Amino acid sequence: MTKRKLFTITAPVFILIILFFIYWYYFSKPTGFLSDEQLVKQINETFPQAEVDQIQDTIQLDREHVFVPFISKSEKYGVSYWEWSSRKWEPIHINTSGEPLMWKIDAEKPSTFHILWNFNPKDELSSLKYYIIRDRNYQISSGNHMYTPRVQIEREIPVGENSFGVFTLPEDWQSFYKNTANLAIPDRQGLNLFSHMGLNHLIYFGWTSYNEFDERTFPENSLNGHGFSSGSTTTDFVRWFNESDLEK
Repeated sequence: MTKRKLFTITAPVFILIILFFIYWYYFSKPTGFLSDEQLVKQINETFPQAEVDQIQDTIQLDREHVFVPFISKSEKYGVSYWEWSSRKWEPIHINTSGEPLMWKIDAEKPSTFHILWNFNPKDELSSLKYYIIRDRNYQISSGNHMYTPRVQIEREIPVGENSFGVFTLPEDWQSFYKNTANLAIPDRQGLNLFSHMGLNHLIYFGWTSYNEFDERTFPENSLNGHGFSSGSTTTDFVRWFNESDLEK
């Protein structure tokens, strides 16, 4: 067999092996999630300031993303976000405080947006209210006048026995978010629907918390922690709302 014939036979086989390896390494399905002991070890190795002592739960958001709330040795209630990447589970966000934060797993798909929290029981919270708000706006462009009314939608969630929780955007919130994007970028040819030029100044998320007497309560024990995030994490700040920030 000549070298040319041998190359003709082996080249396709070699390419198939490379393609198989790429698929196996980058696109293989996740294996079972880590044990509590493995989670504690990996979080503390990645971010020693976390000082994790106890894993409270593991909440699967989808096949490749998991929310893991924890308690530290100093009794801080923290959070960690996990992602399946390169054939292993990796912590991509760790924080020693549990104030609400939005994890946008896919920044272009509101169905993948989750607000996550882990409040310290010392704050004695009974319920939470989350809001999506679009401020009113008036603008003139090329002689055209456009008024956009304010929209304020809320959802109340009982805290319950668990200090932690997940709020996935309801379908009506997802539709509103998409519709606001359409208003923000009327001429979308060649532009991403969720361009930062479009939504940042129009729409935002917020929250308030209440005690058992339905009094607005600021959770001082659950804020001001230390954190770590990898470059692949897309998170958004969720604003605390005072009474003056809301309309009735």
